[in-house]
Amino acid sequence: MIPVAALWLRLELGRRRRTLLVLGLLVAFAGATVLTSLAGARRGDGVADRLLAVVPAGRAAMATIESACLAAFGLAALLAAVVLIGQAVIRYASAGAAELRALVALGLTRRQGTGLSALAPAVATLAGSIAAAGLAVAASSWMPFGVAADHEPAPGVDVDWLVLGAGLVLTPALAAGAAAVSAWVGLAAPGRTRPGRRSAVVGAMSALGLPVGVVVGTRFALEPGRGRYAVPVRPALVGAVTGVLGVLAAFTFSAGVADAAGNPARFGQNYQLMAIFGSDGRDFQPPRPVLSALAEDPDVTGATDLRIGAGRIGRLTVLTHSFDPVGEAVPLVLTEGRPPAVAEEVVLAPASARQLGAAVGGTVTLGGDLAARELTVTGIGFGVETSTRGYESGAWVTSDGYDVLFSGFKEHGSLLALRAGADRDAVANRLRQRLGGGLLIFTPVVPRQFGEIRHVQVLPLVLGGFLALLAVGAVGHALITAVRRRGHDLAVLRALGMTRGQCRLVVVTQACAITLLGLLAGVPLGMALGRILWRAAAGIMPVQYHPPTSPWTLILIAPLALLITALLATGPGRHAGHRNLGQALRAE
Repeated sequence: MIPVAALWLRLELGRRRRTLLVLGLLVAFAGATVLTSLAGARRGDGVADRLLAVVPAGRAAMATIESACLAAFGLAALLAAVVLIGQAVIRYASAGAAELRALVALGLTRRQGTGLSALAPAVATLAGSIAAAGLAVAASSWMPFGVAADHEPAPGVDVDWLVLGAGLVLTPALAAGAAAVSAWVGLAAPGRTRPGRRSAVVGAMSALGLPVGVVVGTRFALEPGRGRYAVPVRPALVGAVTGVLGVLAAFTFSAGVADAAGNPARFGQNYQLMAIFGSDGRDFQPPRPVLSALAEDPDVTGATDLRIGAGRIGRLTVLTHSFDPVGEAVPLVLTEGRPPAVAEEVVLAPASARQLGAAVGGTVTLGGDLAARELTVTGIGFGVETSTRGYESGAWVTSDGYDVLFSGFKEHGSLLALRAGADRDAVANRLRQRLGGGLLIFTPVVPRQFGEIRHVQVLPLVLGGFLALLAVGAVGHALITAVRRRGHDLAVLRALGMTRGQCRLVVVTQACAITLLGLLAGVPLGMALGRILWRAAAGIMPVQYHPPTSPWTLILIAPLALLITALLATGPGRHAGHRNLGQALRAE
């Protein structure tokens, strides 16, 4: 059996060199991306663990978030690679099994045929895996990134034997397994030929009298054919849908990241200045005249009288803020529900609500130094970021509700929203000069998460580019395989009068039909998936969810996809038009 396997492998490498080369390059490209990402995530986690002992917890948390995003990127790339490369392996093995059926009459067993069909894909993926491991080692000098890179004790090339070893073993094994299953199924009934299913779309195009090349190309894309010339079309369609879906999801998610990275209001900061005129229960100036003067400034569009007290809900300390608009309010940034309207209502920040197990419509007992009251939770919204407390914790009550609970305050001040385009420093200086000493006016403390999210902004874009290249390779592989398997059909049509130009049109139409179906299904599914993923990420960060949209991606994806597909089809189309008719028909 070994000499037969060597002879078959040599034959495959000779006649299907391009197909196997594309498969190996796909594995190398995808594998290097996945291995680099997962190894970089493990390296970043190690740095984060060391940071916990030497730097503030915020810096360690930032490194942890970056590593988690890198790991998610690697897993997403792995899933896409399994789908797109897996369907190429299955299509290749299915084609090989169809050709080996003729040897069954000469004594080839089903098990032997399965092994021969899986041999070439396994060798190609093994070579691609070795190349991927080498590329991953070279790329390790760029890892980790962000905060972890600043604290990496041994920057440079790093070899993660666990990740690389798993990739070298599992990738060829999975490819060989997928090829073996496909070949086993293909060799199950060599004597039976099922009638090929017909496409209603192709029938309608024929009835409309569309050009022969367009009709035949659409048939090649949607109908598998029959007999030993059958081509599995579903894997190609699944690959196209997966590629478009992944690109749209990645760029939609990236649009959400970009929106949050450039908009502090998503983190609860829809105000541009803060004023402090009291602390520890004592005001430095009469509060109402100061608040009125602040609200009357022409550049101030909203002002809120803010008192902060330390309340308790059970064993949890909750900084409680008073929501008391002066003129136009600075609206609370809510993730769900509505602001408190009466003294018996409260809004909880996301982390506090999660720790308490509270939800909108439920009740909590909030206690201050005067009394404790049962309050109805009307919303979940962000608090005020300070040097000691994050915006994700705290509570908001009305001014009347605050007076019932607290006799004084830890701090007393105001949140100020400015008109668009106003100079914050100029407004702050003018207010200080107008209201005199004893009034502190400053810009708010920037939430830690606002800086963290910028470090992961590039990852979705890289993932989108990765998926686009992977989809291009998968569609190219599908075209090469289809032209080789359908070469007999094209030769018959050539003998009946089809020109070389019409043959090229057949291949281009086939490629465009696959791409159009991928766009029709992948665009809406990709947008939905991207928004679902961003909603989940927004809840973890936390950040106010705003449905993201990538308009340029929506505008450009269809023309770019069709253009790239047409360019991919030029090579196989030229091969189909110049194929020798005698050699193609000799088998018949």
